[in-house]
Amino acid sequence: MFSKLSLRTKLSVLVGVLIALAVGLCLSLFLVNAASRVRSESDSAFKLAHDFVQSAIIGIQDSKDPGEALQRVVEEANSSRHIRIYSEKFTSTDRELREVTPPPAWFSRLLAATSQRDEIEIAIFGQRFDKITIETSSLDEISEIWQEIKWISLASLIIIFIISIMIVWVVSKTLSPINDYVAALNRLDSGERNINISNNRTPEFQIISDRINTLAKTLHALDDENHILIQKMIKVQDDERKDLARDLHDEYGPALFMARVGIGEVRKKVDKISQSSSFHEEWAIVDGTLDKLQQINRRILGRLRPAALEEVGLSGAVEAMVQSWREAHPNIALSCALSQNHFVLDEHRALTAYRIIQEALTNIYRHAHATQASVQIKEDKVEYKSCLKIIIADNGKGINLDISQGVGLRGMKERILSVEGELKIINNGSGTRIEAIIPLS
Repeated sequence: MFSKLSLRTKLSVLVGVLIALAVGLCLSLFLVNAASRVRSESDSAFKLAHDFVQSAIIGIQDSKDPGEALQRVVEEANSSRHIRIYSEKFTSTDRELREVTPPPAWFSRLLAATSQRDEIEIAIFGQRFDKITIETSSLDEISEIWQEIKWISLASLIIIFIISIMIVWVVSKTLSPINDYVAALNRLDSGERNINISNNRTPEFQIISDRINTLAKTLHALDDENHILIQKMIKVQDDERKDLARDLHDEYGPALFMARVGIGEVRKKVDKISQSSSFHEEWAIVDGTLDKLQQINRRILGRLRPAALEEVGLSGAVEAMVQSWREAHPNIALSCALSQNHFVLDEHRALTAYRIIQEALTNIYRHAHATQASVQIKEDKVEYKSCLKIIIADNGKGINLDISQGVGLRGMKERILSVEGELKIINNGSGTRIEAIIPLS
């Protein structure tokens, strides 16, 4: 529980606890000294009272009115603190009239000294006249100590409260840069690099500020370098795809076509020589194989360099790609909704949109374990600017946004950045939703 508290709270609590322990220790020492004081004063008062009574007995015995003299002695003796004196015939009412606020019983037991009691017989002319009893009573002293404790405790609580507020304020003021550091690190983690933490007068915090500012600049430079490298990588990849597609189209495709035509001519000549049915079956197998190779070649050409982008535009190329995926993976229900509006995209933006849809569908078929997927393209407005909005969604297991992203997703983001667009990847709990916004101009 304590480990989960913030540093500010921990310091405030620790200092508050230390102050409370210090006050508690002072009160404990005060109580120890108070108990010693009560015992000392009680013993001293008992001795004085005993000596007083012993000396007063002589006056009582010589008095013409021993009873009046005894009563006067009892009343005078009871005026002393910590002592109660009475006789069988006389009891002073002086103590009973005092207004003494009794302390709690537990406090009295804590400080009360061992009670002392003594009885002195008074004889006049050899006959027993009365008996004086002397008892110690520390109620007055304990009551005074209790009142002192209450005021000291109240003053201590007020002081602790004031000091705690001051400590919290000082700690908050001192550690306030930490909040700026946490916010700056969170911004760095989210991808923001334009960070500059202001200088701090505390040397230790100044070092941290300088390090974070340096880290932000370094990451900014690295991001720029990564963007440049990835853009170059994408361009090289597109150029290689274009060259490979050209080779397949210009060389491999015609070679397959000529092979199929040549085998057809050979078949006609063989048919004139022999009417064996086995030749017909073998010709059919070879012809079917060449036909499949031509289909594979066209499919590879479509993935490498969609010629349909130039011939029928983005909508037609996407429809052809979706149909190809449907044929290759009939276990996933793939729907496609394309805008009927006529929007114009340059070659770079059209290719960016096509590649994003292609990469998203590739991820769905490879990793999502989905049974349904959809592609939607529509014209929209963002901040009063016309744009193309692409939405690809599936009902699969959802993408894990916490792990580092692969080359495919990073390539999608870089392609979007190259056209000043925006890309959102959302795990909605029942699949993944990718939203791409490409400005039309």
